[in-house]
Parts: sequence; C-alpha cells; structure tokens
Amino acid sequence: MRKRGRLAVSMADSEGNALKIQQHLEHGGSLRTCPVSSHFRDIVREVKPDFWQKALKISAENSRLAKARAATKRMLARTVCANGHQLTPETSKIIIKRQHTQKHGTWQSRICLICEREKHRTASFSADDVAALVEGAKAGLTLSQLTSYRNGATRVLRQNQASTILRAKPKLAGVLLPLFARNRATNHRVLMQRLSPRGIFAPTNDVVLREVEAAVPLTLPRQTRMDVVGDMVVAVLEGRLDLRDLKSRYREFVARVDDTYQDRYFTSKTPVSLDAEPLREGETPLIEKLSRARWEEMVADERA
Repeated sequence: MRKRGRLAVSMADSEGNALKIQQHLEHGGSLRTCPVSSHFRDIVREVKPDFWQKALKISAENSRLAKARAATKRMLARTVCANGHQLTPETSKIIIKRQHTQKHGTWQSRICLICEREKHRTASFSADDVAALVEGAKAGLTLSQLTSYRNGATRVLRQNQASTILRAKPKLAGVLLPLFARNRATNHRVLMQRLSPRGIFAPTNDVVLREVEAAVPLTLPRQTRMDVVGDMVVAVLEGRLDLRDLKSRYREFVARVDDTYQDRYFTSKTPVSLDAEPLREGETPLIEKLSRARWEEMVADERA
C-alpha cells in the first residue's frame, strides 16, 4: 500500500485529476488509457471512493464498446468468406446474434448469403426418401403434408430434402409436381364440399356469420337474437339451411328459442315495459331514456 505521507502533498490536485478522469470517460475512454498517471489515480481512489466506483463501471462499459467496435471493424474488413465467396453488400448481411450463455447477451456477426442459400438448398437424401416421396404422392398427399412439421402424422422428410430430390431428378419432378398440384386441389375440394344432395360448396365461417346476422332483425331482444344467430349458423354449416332461405326461415329459429326458454314475461313476442330498466346496472326506467321526438309520437298516438 502506498504511504499515507504522500497523500497530503498531492491532496490539492485530486479535484482537478478527478475532473480530467471524468472528461476522459465521457468521451469514451477508459482508466487504462486515462492521461492521469497511476500515482494520481491512486490518490483519487483514496480521496473519492464513491467517484472511483462509478468511474470503474463507466470505464468497463467503455472498454467493452471499444472492443465491439474493433471487432466490427475487423469483421467489415474481410473481403471473402470461409468458402471463398466475395463479401459485398449484396452477398453478405450483418445480423445480431443472441445467446443466453454470453456475458453481454448479443453480438454482431457477418454471414455470407451465398453460403446460406447453398446450405438450405442442398441436403443429403437416400433412396428410401425418394420412395417415401413417390408413395406419398400416389396416396393423395400434398408436398406440405409430406414435409411440414405441422403434419407430424404424414411427414416423412424435410423441406430442403424434397427440394433437393426434385432438383436432382428433373424427370421425377415433372411427374410429381403435377401430381402434388392435383392432390392439393382435390384435398381443398373435399374440405370445402358440403355434405348435401345438391353438392354446393360451403362458404367460409365468416361469410356465413355475416349473412345470418344480416338476415336476423335487430328488433329481437339481444339474448334471443344471439341464440337465433348461433342456431342458424350451425344449421347452415350442417347443411340443414340454405343461405338463400335465411330471411324466410329465421322465424322458425325464433320460435324454437322461445319454446326452449318458456317464460311468458321474457319472449321475443312480449313487448318491453317502459318502466323496465334499460340496463341491468342502471336504475333509470326506459321511459326516461326515450328521445323527445319518440315521446311526442307516442303521445300523439295515445290522443288519437
């Protein structure tokens, strides 16, 4: 440890040296490259321990950033990749890699796009993979069903393996690609075919819901209307109701809902009392919620 006697001699310079250190750190420097000598840095550490602890943290962060800038500069200075491809802005890309085992979490890396494309385009395959691809096409499966991870029950090989097989065997590709297209069209037709005597293609669920909601009048009570819309959508999807008959047959479903919830005070045919509350959580009767024009119209009808 340094002798205490030297501190008294240099005590007056500690403020100025601390200011120099702070300015150096603010410009991205570190304590190792600080213009203040190690002797006066030791004095600052003894006199200003709190300042020194903050300076250590800032210095470590500046050193890390300096190393990252130097590594990026070396990375950008490379002109060829490991496989000999020219690294240009068109053939390379800088990406941010993340790994939980790294101390600081992320770092930059430059990759060759030519190498990435070749890595994904080429894959080893065997005769069994070719046979599985052919058998799957004959069985009516699509290329997605044979290669996608979402179809675990039918998947037999990877996507890049199938692509490599089709590129390596153009004659086989000329036979399999039209077959896969036909299988895809057939599967779509089977999926969309409605089980009805007329064999009409079923529309999607959102189209059915919009058509049903447009056919059911808004004058029905909210809960009754929701039940009617749900029952009609199910009937359309099951083939028991045609979209062209929605407006003419919605009353059947209204009557069915009224019969299901038999209550003479709460049906679609029962008029709503003006003394009732418009909202469950409110206390104002419905008559006070009516507009003035509607109220005058009701009074005129009553006088007539």
